[in-house]
Amino acid sequence: MPRFRRSPVKRHRPSADLMFQSLAACDGARFVGVILTGMGNDGAKGLLKLRQKGVLMISQDQSTLLICGLPGAAADMGAVEQLLSLGRIVGRILKLCQC
Repeated sequence: MPRFRRSPVKRHRPSADLMFQSLAACDGARFVGVILTGMGNDGAKGLLKLRQKGVLMISQDQSTLLICGLPGAAADMGAVEQLLSLGRIVGRILKLCQC
């Protein structure tokens, strides 16, 4: 059973980085990560860990973002594989889910 941190991680509680790093530790699991608008960079390092494990990471592109903080930080780190407009993200996920 995972233990939950009670103290903030880099000022954040809950911490997106901690959540994404926990997902990256799940061997054999299949994920698709989607990053939407967000402030700051909490989550970018965790998203990079997921990407390094082979998870497809999709980010909302800058033309449709309200705030570029997290998507921009993740893209700058190399954690994002595909940049799509908000309207195209759902179609991409549905296509990936088809067997």
